[in-house]
Amino acid sequence: MKIKLKDGSVREYENALCVYDIAADISEGLARAACCAKIDGKTADLRTVVDRDCELSICTANDEEGLAAMSDVRDRPYGGGLRTAPAAGLERP
Repeated sequence: MKIKLKDGSVREYENALCVYDIAADISEGLARAACCAKIDGKTADLRTVVDRDCELSICTANDEEGLAAMSDVRDRPYGGGLRTAPAAGLERP
């Protein structure tokens, strides 16, 4: 599959990958900073599997889209927000 990135470059992959794995393939720093993505213009989270040709934009807190996504998570009515270690089922040291 061919993934066209927002800078115009194209990455080719044989197998389906989640957005996070594509970000990590581009740069470890991008993977750490990524907070969401746009796949063919639609917002997606980092766990979304990309299995077809598309245009992909990986968003960070430095992007307007990334800030909007983080704000949306924070403002969810069920008290959501970014998960902390205990909420994700991990033990703190």
